[in-house]
Amino acid sequence: TVRYYTTLGLLDRPKIENRQARYGERHVLQLLAIKALQSRDLPLAEIQQTLYGRSDAELQQLIDSLPRPQTIHDVPALVWREVIVEPGLKLMVEEGWVPRTEGIQLEQRIQAAIAALKGGRR
Repeated sequence: TVRYYTTLGLLDRPKIENRQARYGERHVLQLLAIKALQSRDLPLAEIQQTLYGRSDAELQQLIDSLPRPQTIHDVPALVWREVIVEPGLKLMVEEGWVPRTEGIQLEQRIQAAIAALKGGRR
């Protein structure tokens, strides 16, 4: 990918020392800018036009101005309580669950679920 970006002119050519490519801070800024613009679904041709001739300071400013990818923080844990009704049958309830239906209706739904499970046996 880095070589491809260099071929397209998106990335400056690296310095060659002892037949090895050496990349510096400017290359890192260019790569960060390329990836940031790609995350906005811009085609490489448009990215090339946007980045052409930019100084290091301008690249840094561009990177800083783009919205950061959203990260997931503080995802609430989902806690389940379970009760073993009998071997092979377990009732699981999300922590904090409160029944929305009357007791008899709930019992009927549970009985219907058990009947459906029995009907699925072969």
